[in-house]
Amino acid sequence: MLLAAETEFNSALLRLVKLIGLPLSQKISLTDRLVETPSMVTSLETAIAEGLRARSDLEVQRLRERASELAYDSVRWQRLPSLVGFADYGTIGVDTGSKLPTWTVGATLRIPIYDGGAVDARRGEKASEWRQEQIRTEELEREIELEIRLAYQTLELSSQQVQVAEEGLNLADQELQQARRRYVAGVTTSIEVTDAQSRLKRAEENRLTALYRNNLARIELYDAMGIVRSADLP
Repeated sequence: MLLAAETEFNSALLRLVKLIGLPLSQKISLTDRLVETPSMVTSLETAIAEGLRARSDLEVQRLRERASELAYDSVRWQRLPSLVGFADYGTIGVDTGSKLPTWTVGATLRIPIYDGGAVDARRGEKASEWRQEQIRTEELEREIELEIRLAYQTLELSSQQVQVAEEGLNLADQELQQARRRYVAGVTTSIEVTDAQSRLKRAEENRLTALYRNNLARIELYDAMGIVRSADLP
């Protein structure tokens, strides 16, 4: 049992190092006591909005979609006429006194008439690529929202488990105090005291397990939101 607990603890430390962004070979030690820490997230809607804003993978995908949109626009505008102006100014002559100014001003109007369907083909291709990027963005947004919803539900459940464990610990402590008073009064045996001590020990272990799962769920929620940084972990 101790070996299993140590293995789970070491695995949790590795996940924490990965989430913070440190090298996996980095050794860390936890100095604070394991307690229930209030979450920065006030509501599920806030968590989803923050996740859609802070997730770096979604930001990259949105940039891809924007680049694809610009590529489509550049091809689409090739069917329109274009007007190009030009100007030039200089002097001619064999010496300074005889130099004469020269200048040229003009404009070129280009009107696409027939290109064998090349522009239409490129426009269709770019439109298809843009639509694919839009679909990828929408899918990633839904995936992020799903991750946040699941992580938020897990955090809420773990918080309830902490409350139940706290109540169980208080009840076990009261039972132990009552058993000791009864033993001192001579109305019971030491077996009742020993049983109460065992129940108190199990209640303490349940509380520690609930606190561990609560803190882990909080980190996983922050990871799903894309805001896991060392400064975010109180």
